[in-house]
Amino acid sequence: MIRSWFLNSFVLQGISVLPDGKIILADSYYKRFLVVNNNDIIDMSISFPIAGNGPYGVTHIEKKLVAVSTSSGVQTVNIQMGTIVEKIATTGECREIAYNNGALICWVRSIDCIATASNVLCGICEVLYITKAENIWCSECDEGLCIDCNKHHSISKSSMQHNAIPIESYNKLPPTIANIVHYCPSHDMKYTNYCPHHDKLCCPACISVDHKRCTGLLLLQDVIKTAKPSALTESL
Repeated sequence: MIRSWFLNSFVLQGISVLPDGKIILADSYYKRFLVVNNNDIIDMSISFPIAGNGPYGVTHIEKKLVAVSTSSGVQTVNIQMGTIVEKIATTGECREIAYNNGALICWVRSIDCIATASNVLCGICEVLYITKAENIWCSECDEGLCIDCNKHHSISKSSMQHNAIPIESYNKLPPTIANIVHYCPSHDMKYTNYCPHHDKLCCPACISVDHKRCTGLLLLQDVIKTAKPSALTESL
């Protein structure tokens, strides 16, 4: 029997089976896991901050713990809590990963074949195993783009209104802004605002439930669009 899924707008890189028979899929487009139940229905979506690009491969370790490969190494993740338990740096980009008898086994691309911190790969090209440096950062896609990919990105109906900025400007953002996780793990909706009162990012559902009386909510797109350190971004 072959089980398959046709999912739009996802870039599925890895797959593994959990002890209860459910399937866990690694989606590098939204930087999250999808858990598919035995009826081939998506049970949950788990977003979490990943250091670098990915996730690529995913493998089950024990109970609710999985290991995932990323461009910066291996991370172990508690999929029940949606939190990173441990980060293991590798000498190159970690692509595929497996687990056997207490040992993690991963395929690491040579550091000579990957980009350095000052020359990061275009996310779309990387999925296609094409090596091109990124020139533009899109906060909506949470991804870097090369010049060619940005041409299509800027005229596509689905992305022409996205807030894309030069990678040089993105690199000047404070880490607290640059490392923002774009999707709310509680409601699986995109973060749209920042609440200074609670010092938290908010999706529309968060605002309607937890921030009804909060004033001074800030639009994230306005913060990112400025693309320069300020008293506002430092406070985030």
